[in-house]
Amino acid sequence: MVELRDEDRRALTAGVLRIVKASSAVASSSQRGQWEVIAPDLGGVTWKEQRAWDGNSALDSIRFVLQRTMLAASEQGRGLAELSRSSFGYTVALATLARGSVEALSRANWVLSSGSADEMLIRHASLEYADLRYPLQHGLAVRHQGKDGDVWVAVDAYRQRVEAFLAGYGLRIVKAGLTELATNLMGEIYNEAPQLYSGMSAAAHGQGWATGNFFDNEKQALRRDDQMAIEYCAYVIEATTHVTDKFLAAFQPDRASAERWISERHQVDLMLRVILQRRDNPFPVG
Repeated sequence: MVELRDEDRRALTAGVLRIVKASSAVASSSQRGQWEVIAPDLGGVTWKEQRAWDGNSALDSIRFVLQRTMLAASEQGRGLAELSRSSFGYTVALATLARGSVEALSRANWVLSSGSADEMLIRHASLEYADLRYPLQHGLAVRHQGKDGDVWVAVDAYRQRVEAFLAGYGLRIVKAGLTELATNLMGEIYNEAPQLYSGMSAAAHGQGWATGNFFDNEKQALRRDDQMAIEYCAYVIEATTHVTDKFLAAFQPDRASAERWISERHQVDLMLRVILQRRDNPFPVG
């Protein structure tokens, strides 16, 4: 069983905090600077300035949701860093936070990976539509913040607005499954993506085979496995880096914002590599 040295734990969690803070700063500055999303053929589409289902222009709707999604992923990462350095020795909670961060990032990744402007709109709309499947069953309303201020709309009517907006441009909703999106994101980084995501999900859901990895039979309690802490932190660092790089390419920020992100990304990458090498080779050779 791997046990992290105190200085390595501090470095690892500091790396998570640095990368998610830099990522959230990029996401926030994308709104302050009013950067446009750069997608193939965006200049030629007619829908981008039209008011969408949420009261904003369609392009602003995409920008706002991407920003909130990146901020949500960063907040999950902050929680992971804080619990990873806690003396309590959290285990399952680390898997839950890592999974939450990866899932949020996978949503942004899917939209940012669009091959055309229309596909970007379809993916954005499809996520909004799919998210409301369960609220629809319970007859809930959705709150959106548009040019008319805060407005509450019944979920069924809101979903109809989404479909109608796409239909006006000859487009349709496509399937947007979160498990598939998250696995695909991890597959862009790791060879064993299905196994890695399945393990995080199983631990987060309290499944017996997964929680058994953290169980101390003598103490009859869960115990922290530093190997898993390293992996969860690495997943968040590497997934955040992967998607934020796409975010910058799509929004084309000002030079200062881009340089700050690149510097932090480079420093955290070096930090993570050192920790992983020390884990794999705990005793110096020669």
